[in-house]
Amino acid sequence: MLLGPHAIGFIADWLSLPAALTSVAALAAVAALIGYATRHAATR
Repeated sequence: MLLGPHAIGFIADWLSLPAALTSVAALAAVAALIGYATRHAATR
């Protein structure tokens, strides 16, 4: 959690700001899928 902003800044410097923000959106989607999968795995 503490490394997130630094990683975003590194990606923005290395590639571009849109790429950094896209990576944030992609990681949020992955986190949502993991949460969805574990929630439904517990109810089975």
